[in-house]
Amino acid sequence: MERAPDCGYPEQGAWLGEDWWVEAAGSGLWGIGNHSWDHVHHAVGGSDNFTRVDSYAEADREIRAAGAYINARVGGRCELFAFPFGHVNGYLVHEYLPGRAGEHGMVAAFGTGGRAIQSDDSVWNLPRLVCGEHWNSPGGLEKVLASA
Repeated sequence: MERAPDCGYPEQGAWLGEDWWVEAAGSGLWGIGNHSWDHVHHAVGGSDNFTRVDSYAEADREIRAAGAYINARVGGRCELFAFPFGHVNGYLVHEYLPGRAGEHGMVAAFGTGGRAIQSDDSVWNLPRLVCGEHWNSPGGLEKVLASA
């Protein structure tokens, strides 16, 4: 994905590398969360549509396997999942994530609702704001933060 021209920074080389994870996680300022194994991204043979992850086998490969990989690298506990592209589906929100929490270890998941969390939001589909969808520049982010 990091070498695909449409993924942001192909000129940066290994910008998706993991060599910084342990230091960041140990700083107390960062946590390393789960964003799936491969996003079901076209650069790695997927369809760019994470809503198609609608079976136990697919969900386990994308979510549990990625969390286990992260945990092994940072020596900690990866407990938060962010849906790639904000692609949320009923199977993941209502079945796999709540029903298999003991297996995958997640305690919450985030879509891209573009607003603050409300008390009636599902813990398996909490809203978040993301660059590109809700702001596109530092000034745009400043406006989002000022309005909070």
